[in-house]
Amino acid sequence: MSFEQNEAALMRAVNAWNAGDVDSYLDLYDERLKLHAGTYEFPDKNSVAEMYRGFFAATTDLVLTIDEAFGDSDKLCARYTVTARHTGDLMGIPPTGAEISIIGITIMHFENGRVLERWDIDDSAEQFAKLRGDAGH
Repeated sequence: MSFEQNEAALMRAVNAWNAGDVDSYLDLYDERLKLHAGTYEFPDKNSVAEMYRGFFAATTDLVLTIDEAFGDSDKLCARYTVTARHTGDLMGIPPTGAEISIIGITIMHFENGRVLERWDIDDSAEQFAKLRGDAGH
């Protein structure tokens, strides 16, 4: 598939995310998905789904913005921003009501229009430290 087709699949997923439809967002991913997210490894689509469902349950006003995307054939790189309000338990952090903004870059490898493998780096650890009230943040 072309970069343009994969970018269109990504934008459909972004629209689903912003509509609060995590299941439709997850359609972006192949069942054999492997997600490498900093120090976290998600070995399959089910573990990724569990992580995203937890994030959706712990936040409101979730917005995903693709700030820039580029790639070639089966590879797509995107710079993104996720904003939300922390309203539920998030990775053991009780609700704070605080707004969070996570910025990151992801590299996706597509096969037949779905993401088969993804590498992600973002500043979520810093954002979660702020929510916990950790010193230095």
